[in-house]
Amino acid sequence: MNEGDAVAVEAEGVELAWGGPVRHGNGMGNARGEGAVTARGTGVRSSLRDEARAAHRGRGGAPLGAESGPRAGRRHPRPPAARPATLLTPLPHLLSLLLPLLLLLPFLTAAPALAAPSPPPHASTQAAVLAAHLRENPVYVTDQLPRAVPRSTAPDYARIAEGITRRTGVRTYVLVMPEPGASMESKALLGAVHDRLGRDGLYVLIDEHSVSQAVPFGVRAPAEDAWSVQLHELPYDAGPLLSFERFADVVAMGPEKAAQRAEAAREKYGSHGASGDGRGEEPDELHIGPTDRRNQSFLTGIALTGLPLLVLLISPYVRRWWRRRQPRTSAVDVVSLSKGEEGTAKPQSRPRTRSWNRTRTRTRPHPRTRTRLPHWTEAALALVLAAAVALTATALFDETTSSASPPPTAADMASRVDRVTDGLRRDPVYSDPESPRPLTDRQLDRLRSRMKDADYGSVYLVLVPQMPEDESAGDPEAFADALQRGLGRSGVYVVADPLSGDIDVVTYDVRIDANRVALDLPDGISYDASDERSEDHRLGERLGRLLTFLDDSPRTDTPETSSIGADAPDPVEDTALPRLFSTDFWPGLLVGAIGAVIVFGVVAGVLGILGRTVPGLRPAAAGIRLIRPGPEAGAGPGPGSGGGPESGRGTGSGGRGAGNGRGTGSGRGAGNGRGTAGRSRTLVGFDAPTAPSPSYLRRTAHEELAALSREFDPDAALPSALRTRVWDCLDTATLLADRDADGPDGRVDDDVPAADLAAAVTLARMGRAALANRDTDKPCCALNPLHGPATGWRDA
Repeated sequence: MNEGDAVAVEAEGVELAWGGPVRHGNGMGNARGEGAVTARGTGVRSSLRDEARAAHRGRGGAPLGAESGPRAGRRHPRPPAARPATLLTPLPHLLSLLLPLLLLLPFLTAAPALAAPSPPPHASTQAAVLAAHLRENPVYVTDQLPRAVPRSTAPDYARIAEGITRRTGVRTYVLVMPEPGASMESKALLGAVHDRLGRDGLYVLIDEHSVSQAVPFGVRAPAEDAWSVQLHELPYDAGPLLSFERFADVVAMGPEKAAQRAEAAREKYGSHGASGDGRGEEPDELHIGPTDRRNQSFLTGIALTGLPLLVLLISPYVRRWWRRRQPRTSAVDVVSLSKGEEGTAKPQSRPRTRSWNRTRTRTRPHPRTRTRLPHWTEAALALVLAAAVALTATALFDETTSSASPPPTAADMASRVDRVTDGLRRDPVYSDPESPRPLTDRQLDRLRSRMKDADYGSVYLVLVPQMPEDESAGDPEAFADALQRGLGRSGVYVVADPLSGDIDVVTYDVRIDANRVALDLPDGISYDASDERSEDHRLGERLGRLLTFLDDSPRTDTPETSSIGADAPDPVEDTALPRLFSTDFWPGLLVGAIGAVIVFGVVAGVLGILGRTVPGLRPAAAGIRLIRPGPEAGAGPGPGSGGGPESGRGTGSGGRGAGNGRGTGSGRGAGNGRGTAGRSRTLVGFDAPTAPSPSYLRRTAHEELAALSREFDPDAALPSALRTRVWDCLDTATLLADRDADGPDGRVDDDVPAADLAAAVTLARMGRAALANRDTDKPCCALNPLHGPATGWRDA
């Protein structure tokens, strides 16, 4: 007996007889006593009675063939096989055989006959309605799930079902509706629909999530393997349409390949998993939720501000850090300052004062110029990086919906409400024909009678499932509001869910206290609070108690309404994801900026540690430049920038020369001015800002003192005046910058004023210049003492 026969046995009952043919569903065989039945088309041998009894136990009923009453649970005794009597049988022997039979005859006649279980009344009615739909069209999509499976998607399911028929030759019937309950109930429903329809084929039941059940009747199809594949291989958010497509593809593979694929899927995604650790793999989700979108927005905001700020902060800092560790000594030529052109003095329009200053210089062969190109490059790079982050995030995070369901149309959303409204116009009690019927006709008639006698207004009872996938998003009050608007009548609307057993009451313009109905309805009426749950959720009893509660409610002078008028959420907006540049995107911008500053601080700290600990990365002496005198003499009058002793007059070239100091050549010159120096002398100058900051002064003081300490060797063979000059500069600068009571520790104190730091820097540079120039008479620059010794003069 194949699976379809077992379902038919459970749905329609089984005829147990001691002999003769037995046919259930599409299986046929000879059953005799406890004999086995061979199912057609499957080759599976099983006991028909045991199959039916096991299925009946699965629904919680008593085993088939068991007695009721005090002797329930005991198997009915099997009649003994009688040996045929012959003429040679002695009479006493016949009497010994007949006597026990005569004694057992009263008990045998009193024993109840084995009766086949009949399906509940609602099963046959629901199956008849669904069979009628399939008779018109082999694919039926209910109107109860518009948010998950809109009726407008019926052509898509029909296309897949026709594909199964075309590729396998198996007629396929598809029901898309809420799952009725457990697996056995789904199989029983498909079996009942098959028997009502009377056509063999592959019957598929699809709920709001996936393919929930599939049973072949009279055909060969790997339905169980295909169901297992779509269950394990697809994530939970794949949706019913994709699940049905995967199911159809596996069915078309044939029994052998389908079984192999199902086994592979169970090994990989099943409870044991391929690794054998008891946990199978989880397939990747196909859609994201609102929380995932907020995380994407937050990450986009962080990257949009963090990465460009890192470029703007770290790149200039690293460039300056590296530049300070490069040698800064370069040979330059002196360009003498002149007061006129070609020996002609400029007319002086106002009094001028002279001050010592370093001369203007130009490098050999190119002048040193400061360019702002790196700043523009970094700004452009940061802008390009921000644009790249925005475009990349838009391309990667392109999801717009959190559901696999297509958006329903207005007709999809209004279909069930229109159907129920039309039913209420004919009868105040409406029971959904596509759902189980928990109330009998007698119970419904009793409720109609009590509702008709209500003195507070009309009462409408609706037995319709309420699910998150329906048009009201599972809100009974919103569903009642839609019914009242469609019906246009005031009264008490009672919405009872036949699947969950919940009862909700909404009043519209009736003389009953609305607050009592909305807030004081007993839980025993609203929910099935009984410890012993029943299939009908005791709806008949609870609805009767509800009518009693309404009869006992106080009447009001004016009509009242308990509904607050809340609309159901829009199906498109309900599944639409927030925009990427919204929600947590704005906090992400702030976090990205803070993170960039933190990363910059970490990088600066690491570079600082490396600069102090790695010898090759220590800062070079700042600002020192070697200055050599130029080959040409100046054209205007003016004293030289040197201050050395005169040992002779050189030859001039017209006018007072602007050479480096008084000449040291021999003899008198033939010109009008003092000539150029007889031998060149190397001078030293330093770079310094015009408005140094305290941090610059503290850092430069440390560097200059360290450089002077390295360059000055008191034991070296130096002239006495030079040694004294350098020693005084080093000692005085150290006392100004390092004032520890226990003696200098080689560090610049934090509490040293900026003026003392500037003096310490000036003294250290004067000492270094004296060592380099072998000159102790040069004064410091009058415009900026941080430049070191003066190398020329200019009008101020």
